[in-house]
Amino acid sequence: MSSENVSRFEELDAGRALGDLSPDEVAEWEALAREGAMDQTIDFDLLATELELNHTEDCALSSSLATRLEDTIPAFSATIKSKQSATGQIISIIPWLGWAAAASLVVFFNLPTGNDTQDISAQLAQAKAELSDKEKTITDLESAKKELDKLNEKL
Repeated sequence: MSSENVSRFEELDAGRALGDLSPDEVAEWEALAREGAMDQTIDFDLLATELELNHTEDCALSSSLATRLEDTIPAFSATIKSKQSATGQIISIIPWLGWAAAASLVVFFNLPTGNDTQDISAQLAQAKAELSDKEKTITDLESAKKELDKLNEKL
């Protein structure tokens, strides 16, 4: 885009921010914006809005306009709520789908195979044998303690 077109775009953009463009100038601004793929950020619009808000005075709305606005608020709110409820259910489940899939894969890949099951069974049998040996030792020690208690009483 030539520097002349850039300059014209900036002039029209300033006029757009001020709200004083004619319909022909709006069409020209749109064409230049598409043609030059201008870097359009919201910064300029925000600055223009802030300046306008800081340098304007509030004015009362006419009663007919205020009534029309008040009449449209419930309908507008209802459409917004229905759109949110329709999309809210879909969006709320999507982040959890990835976690659910990951958890399923973790469980699937950590399931014991045939060899693992045999190893676990052998370890379990060994642990049971050790436990029964220890139980026998405990009962032997308890009976020895009772005998020692009897001997202590006699002494």
